[in-house]
Amino acid sequence: MATHGGRVDQAVVQMRIWVQSAYDASVVWTNRVDVKVSPESVLADNQYDTLFEHAIRKATTALMDNFVLYGLP
Repeated sequence: MATHGGRVDQAVVQMRIWVQSAYDASVVWTNRVDVKVSPESVLADNQYDTLFEHAIRKATTALMDNFVLYGLP
């Protein structure tokens, strides 16, 4: 870390999902999430595509879990 000046690689993803009724296009459920992911250790894979993939997967899982709990009629 000393060679990077204390910089820590991080991926930040913000995601919002709206679910609309097919009958009248009214919004049935909406939610947003903000996820920040960093490598778990100095030796962990810190490639940006890997970090973003992990952040997107975490954000999507959180939103879908919330939809299943609160958004379904």
